[in-house]
Amino acid sequence: MDQKIIVSTESVNRRSDRHPLWVRASHWLLAGWMLTLMWTGATIIYAHPRLYFGDVGNDLTPFFLEVPFAPKAPEGGWVGRTTFVERSDVASLSRTFKPSRQNSWARSLHFLMAWMLVLTVFCYVMFQIISGRLHRNLLPTRQDLTYGALTQDIKIHLHLGGHTNRSSSYGSLQKITYGIIIFIAVPMQIFTGLAMSPAVNAALRLSNVLGGYQSARTIHFILFAIIVIFLFVHVIMVFVSGAQQKLTGIIFGEANVE
Repeated sequence: MDQKIIVSTESVNRRSDRHPLWVRASHWLLAGWMLTLMWTGATIIYAHPRLYFGDVGNDLTPFFLEVPFAPKAPEGGWVGRTTFVERSDVASLSRTFKPSRQNSWARSLHFLMAWMLVLTVFCYVMFQIISGRLHRNLLPTRQDLTYGALTQDIKIHLHLGGHTNRSSSYGSLQKITYGIIIFIAVPMQIFTGLAMSPAVNAALRLSNVLGGYQSARTIHFILFAIIVIFLFVHVIMVFVSGAQQKLTGIIFGEANVE
């Protein structure tokens, strides 16, 4: 009788560890949208690799950061200098060369994929809430935020020993990281993206909240870099912790913990 109870309990735990179909589907959809957004986003920043704060930013204004992987625009090559009436500041100039890096197609595809990402994230979060997985697996508890739980989880990740009595397949560090990405970084990424949309910004002036259009662009890029680093570490951890088991779980839904 006791053996039957143990087996039944183990079966329930294994079923609870399985990835539902909606988790698997949203995972691969988000992977596709993110890869496309990374590609088009890199193309956009490649066309003008300088970041600014405020409303205005171009080759004539001081920049906050220059992205190193894109080639710099040729120095000089300006004609038709126009200044303000009572000031010597440059109001406009014309290039003597044609810019070689075009990104209009990337912008259109970037905005399209962004809306697909928003729809998928919204459905994912709603399903998480309705199914109870959000509270059970993703939201950190007080115990997860204690010094002991965090140091133990760090030791586990660094293979320094220790073990865990997790009630779910997610550790303290995973819950905190996923929470930051899903509930802070992604919503801010969406907000800054909307602040750069000409139509949305014309109606709601979202860029004013962030200090200007160029500020929205800079924050958007910084968040983009953070999310890319998260995805890079996420893929590494999948391979370190057993790629075959993890990929089988996220494709076929098999339990990802023993």
